[in-house]
Amino acid sequence: MKLLHCADLHIGRSRKLPLYLERQDQMLTEIYRIARKHTDGLVLIAGDIYDRLDLLPRERDLFIQHLCRADHDGLTTVLISGNHDMIDDADGGYTHLRSLRVLAEQRRLRRTHVIETHQAVVRLEQFGINLIAVPSRYRKTTEVNSIVGACVAQHKLGPQHTTVALVHETVLDSQNDYGKRFGTDIGSAQHCVELDASLPIRYWALGDIHTPQQIHGCPHAHYSGAPIQHDFGDTGVRGVLVVDLERPTEPQLRKLRNIKQLVTVRVTPNTKSSDIPSDAYVRLLGPAEQLRPLQTAEQVVSCAPTAPPVSRIHDIAPENTLDGLPELLGELGLSEADMRWCVDEAQRCLV
Repeated sequence: MKLLHCADLHIGRSRKLPLYLERQDQMLTEIYRIARKHTDGLVLIAGDIYDRLDLLPRERDLFIQHLCRADHDGLTTVLISGNHDMIDDADGGYTHLRSLRVLAEQRRLRRTHVIETHQAVVRLEQFGINLIAVPSRYRKTTEVNSIVGACVAQHKLGPQHTTVALVHETVLDSQNDYGKRFGTDIGSAQHCVELDASLPIRYWALGDIHTPQQIHGCPHAHYSGAPIQHDFGDTGVRGVLVVDLERPTEPQLRKLRNIKQLVTVRVTPNTKSSDIPSDAYVRLLGPAEQLRPLQTAEQVVSCAPTAPPVSRIHDIAPENTLDGLPELLGELGLSEADMRWCVDEAQRCLV
């Protein structure tokens, strides 16, 4: 039995990119293309389908359209809410997935299961799978183990059953794109979930962390990561996982086709326009005077002037605090009006 595991779609993010919604449209097309070609027809989405509170109607409808088409075509999708899907935490929670849940409950979506605010056990008899779905509620340490263990006991799910857990939380010792580990380098261990590998779970399908990875100490637990880059700080290693439940420790990462990459170019005095990739969205980093001749290229969507060397700042003597400040602000790319405002404010503070 093969399934597709993805998470962290964050539809509505990356609005600063030209044609950002068309890029996310292609992302959804690719997810379901891979599901049709490489799985037995089951898609698990581990939360953060949407990105923000001020979701636009066309962003909301984009996912609904793809989900309805997949449901009509015979694909089964199970999705849970993530922390970015939450709208109101009061009265048990309200999320962007509420309308989808209503459509599923009314059988308008016949093969779709939406677990919005509370854990649930979904019996997918056509696939021979019991699915324990645990949507995001900012859980800590062993809370997920207690929830999953209670579901296992209540429904008498033993090792002889094929049980999958779908969870959106931050797992202890998982890492981000910069190699920082949650619970040690970032945050405290008590605010991270520590999975119990002894529970009779065939595969843990995780969402929340955007870097695809296997969980140390629980080799059948994986983050699929985000399907595409959402920000320029994201690495290019992105995709979805195709999971063979006969080999749950060895899912295959499949990259999505026809998705424009987000590329950062560090500008030097020798950088030419021809050095800027033409098939990607580009962020330029470098001194302001070196960025100006390059920033008009069509594919450049962001410029970030780098700060002057610390030695330049140290050259300003305490008795002449404002000497050289306009030049430093100019190197950071500020306009003349903004520079004047900063200098005036600095002078006011020194009085």
